[in-house]
Parts: sequence; C-alpha cells; structure tokens
Amino acid sequence: VGCLSELYPKGKVGESAVCVMGLNENKGQRILLRIRTDDLKGFRKMLSIRRVLFHELAHNVHSEHNQEFFQLMRQIEHDCNSMDWTEGNGLSSTATSTTMYEGGTFRLGGGGGANSRHLSTRELASRAALMRLTAEEEEIEQNCGCGQENKFLP
Repeated sequence: VGCLSELYPKGKVGESAVCVMGLNENKGQRILLRIRTDDLKGFRKMLSIRRVLFHELAHNVHSEHNQEFFQLMRQIEHDCNSMDWTEGNGLSSTATSTTMYEGGTFRLGGGGGANSRHLSTRELASRAALMRLTAEEEEIEQNCGCGQENKFLP
C-alpha cells in the first residue's frame, strides 16, 4: 500500500448515497478509511476499522465481490488476527527465575447486566462477537466504495 489515510466523513453511513466506509484507489496505491463517527465527535470501533481495512486490502487483488474476494479477505483477517499482540499470552522464559510476568488483555471491573449473570464469560464473549460481526459485515458491504451493485456473499 502506497498511502494509508483517513477518509473524511461526509454524509452519513447507510443513509447518504455517496458515503463509504473505505476506498481503495488503483489496487492499493492509496487506501482511505473512515475512522471518525458521522458526527465527528469520536472514532469508530477499532474492530470495525480493521475489518474495513481487510476488505480494502482484498481489493488489491480482486476488484469484484466474488467468492475469491471474500476468501482472500477472510485469509487477511485470519493472518492479521493471529499476529495481534493483544491476543498474546505474555512472555515465556527458560530462565529459572520464580517470578515471571504474564501478560494479556484483561477487563477491569467485571459486572454485566441482569441477563448476563447466568452465562459463562465464554458464552457472553461469543454472543457479543457474533452480534458485532453480523452488524459490521452488513455495514461494510452496504458501504463499500467500489461502486458495484452486484455483490456476492458466499
């Protein structure tokens, strides 16, 4: 990618005819990502921005939204997620030291709603991930900057 920059949020995602989440120009010569919210008061979620980036990177190889495009997009996402430092398990050492740092990502405070008290952490995380994935994929597909009407979802 020659240049990765911000796409200024003109219009409203899903409402304005020319509003897109990302744009790939000349097969990666320049990729623009919409990182600010429509009201300019904040930033979009990192997961959403990353998914748009994976989508735009797949356009470096495939212009059409066909099966090969989506397979490449998912492979890019898998490769990037496997290298994500926030998913690490900390440091390892072969030293005989009894104290060792264990890193990772943690949520402070805990808590949750009344409906979530009977579900395991794994079940809650799974539910939340599926909800985000569905909503984000729909938003990305509806607002792809490639300007094509026919879209194929495998």
